[in-house]
Amino acid sequence: MIMKGFKKTEIGLLPEDWEVKCIEDVCSVKAGGNAPQGNQYFENGEYPFVRVQHFDGDKEYVDRWDLINRKAIEKNSLKLFPKDAIVFPKSGACIRLEKRAKLPKEMYVVSHLCVLIPNEVENNYLFYLMKKMKLGLSPNGSTLPFLNTSAIAKIKIALPSIDEQKNISGILSKIQLAIEKQEKILRNTVELKKTLMHKLFTEGFYTETQKSTIIGKIPKSWEVVELKETGDVIYGIQAAVANLTKPVGTKILTNVNIALDGQIDLTKLRYFPLTTERHFRTLLKKGDILFNWRSGSKEHVGKTALFELDGEYTHASFILRIRTNEKINNIFLFYYLTYLRMSGYFIKKQNYAVNAKFNASAVNVLPTVVPSLKEQLEIVKVIKAIDDKIEIIKRKKVISKALFSVMLHKLMTGQIRVKDLKIAS
Repeated sequence: MIMKGFKKTEIGLLPEDWEVKCIEDVCSVKAGGNAPQGNQYFENGEYPFVRVQHFDGDKEYVDRWDLINRKAIEKNSLKLFPKDAIVFPKSGACIRLEKRAKLPKEMYVVSHLCVLIPNEVENNYLFYLMKKMKLGLSPNGSTLPFLNTSAIAKIKIALPSIDEQKNISGILSKIQLAIEKQEKILRNTVELKKTLMHKLFTEGFYTETQKSTIIGKIPKSWEVVELKETGDVIYGIQAAVANLTKPVGTKILTNVNIALDGQIDLTKLRYFPLTTERHFRTLLKKGDILFNWRSGSKEHVGKTALFELDGEYTHASFILRIRTNEKINNIFLFYYLTYLRMSGYFIKKQNYAVNAKFNASAVNVLPTVVPSLKEQLEIVKVIKAIDDKIEIIKRKKVISKALFSVMLHKLMTGQIRVKDLKIAS
């Protein structure tokens, strides 16, 4: 049964007054050129050149690029594309990601990118329509290694009137702008947190004379002790758990479960059957600190999380569990270790010849600042207030992105009609 006012088309049910055309019928479909290789093509560069890695999925416009010189353009026969042209990956690992962006000015682009230059379709409407499309899938659902421009040109799209296209893109643009504003606020708040943590862990909460120590100047009343004096540090379970995805045994946290922002990510959860006394000693308690001491990425060494989950969990060998004593507040220590990683301490202090690592021995003797318990709690209170604000911003962004996704689908299929709606510019 077809809904009243709709018709069946080769791309699904659409309003009766909408058309179906190929992309090539309403815009030019182009590809970028070869990427310049060699420093000589970037010296004194003044022409913007966009690569796949310059994309950010949350931004409407490309905001990063390389600068190439005239020699690079001539050597690779590069073509200049106009402002607002729509670009997206047509090969490589990003092909299935819904990465779409517009050029903020005239630019050159790499051959891995497809370029759409609208002529008989509203530019922003086509941009959002492309964001809705899942490219890079074969009929059987497998991932294609690349898409050529001729295949992209033949893709069929739904086209309401130009006025309705403008109304649709107007609504989506407003939601997109809200997402980008939230992202900017989030970045600024995270930077504020970094600045605030540096001030608190070097100057303290109260105005106080400073003294010089092994880790720099700190308030005179603070102690500097080895971390082992503030609690118990143990290794996790040494076992290959990457393939243990069946829910048999105890949930085991690995380094992939600790995010850079200190959150515990349970998206990729593994399980391990506990059988020995040593295994059972690794069971986690609320308030434990998890410290990632080894990783293939230097940036991830030292990422730290505070364990506050319900249920039974253990941890793998690349994570150290720190259980604090009465000398230090566990949340204060969590923030302190996070501050050290953010300030580059672990990278500066450790040799990474083979694998990025900062093992239990190094963590045990880690210089640790210890203010009074009262000041520790004051510092925790201030940083936690910033963290709470960051979480609120993140939730707003998630809600806005969910709204964008719903509206994108309903507007682009005519389930919500806006052809008579006036959108403020």
